[in-house]
Amino acid sequence: MEREIIEHGGREMRNSVFFGREPLLGFIPPFMVWNLVIVVLVGLIFYWLLKSSQRSSDTPLDVLKKRYVSGEIDREAFEQMKKDISD
Repeated sequence: MEREIIEHGGREMRNSVFFGREPLLGFIPPFMVWNLVIVVLVGLIFYWLLKSSQRSSDTPLDVLKKRYVSGEIDREAFEQMKKDISD
């Protein structure tokens, strides 16, 4: 399979997949390859955004435990708030 040389802007460029002339592997049109790349990238971005939003949603008990561990509240306040949350 010979590739023709195209004159583009005063310099020669080989006809290839990246310039949209020759099918990839002989049967996949280049525009379909680039569409697939774009769809995969957009899908990965949405997946990352959804995953990060799920991680940040802590339950009230988790927040209370973090406050206790960091020393913001003492044991008595922790036990009282824990009781209030469970009611």
